Amino acid sequence: LEEAASAAHAVGLKQTIFLPFVTAGSLVNFCDALVAGGTSRQNHSEIGSAYVHFNFTPHQDKATASLVGDVPRGVMLDQPPIFLGGQGGLVGPARVEFGTIVPAGHVVRGDLLTQGQVYRPPPPRAGGTSAFRQGLYRSLRRVLVNGMVYIGNLRALRLWYTQVRARFMSANPFAAACQAGALRQLDLVLQERRKRLLDMIARLPQSLELALAEPETNLPPGLISLHRQWIERGAERVARAVETEVDAVGAAERDLFLTHWERADVAGGYLAAVRHLSPAARRAGTAWLKAVVDRCAILADDAE
Repeated sequence: LEEAASAAHAVGLKQTIFLPFVTAGSLVNFCDALVAGGTSRQNHSEIGSAYVHFNFTPHQDKATASLVGDVPRGVMLDQPPIFLGGQGGLVGPARVEFGTIVPAGHVVRGDLLTQGQVYRPPPPRAGGTSAFRQGLYRSLRRVLVNGMVYIGNLRALRLWYTQVRARFMSANPFAAACQAGALRQLDLVLQERRKRLLDMIARLPQSLELALAEPETNLPPGLISLHRQWIERGAERVARAVETEVDAVGAAERDLFLTHWERADVAGGYLAAVRHLSPAARRAGTAWLKAVVDRCAILADDAE
């Protein structure tokens, strides 16, 4: 939980990261997510009371981390807040844009990628039931893309801690210990995402076998091809996303941003320093971190 983030009582946040100003109500289960948005404690991203992030699937996997906002823009503390109304839910893995409003009582089952929109749920399906085959992944592309984008955001946030926040977290042993603890937590979350994606990838041979044995499942050829690509090279792609050196990614934008950052007044603290950045500095910093995210995310589609 970063500065000015908060939660009320009976809140579960395992493997979750709140950037500044994010607030959760009471009776909230919001594990496996990163949340950003808002410009102050008064203008904050909100997770309403009795909200749930659904992070376990009927296939019994947890490759389900959700990105509410993002790191490249969220760390600049200038994005519109996100409102997730109470007694609702978000089915992971999902991505939600800044400025999104989800009215109370709704469950979001997909990505919301247009800024400044009020969510209107689709009309309910006709009653009854439909066939379900455990282990048959029909939404594979979305799971993989969102999982790799999430890893990219974690890596961008880690760079932000080592190259930007470090200026405010090295003045004394207590601040240095806080930075070390934050980096340790980020590494744990990153390894958790790696493990969960690899666990799901290990299930893909069974998914493909089910699809080929039961043609009535109607999986399109492109989805069958995607299965085969990730069975063959999925573990390698995840390893590259987690391990590939990214210190030099977006170097020109990084150097421009850090030049501005070195001139920032540190007397008022971290939040004030970020708020006082110029628009040019913010653009450079966001471009730098987005390049890191994109380097990881592109691995989800590099064989297409």
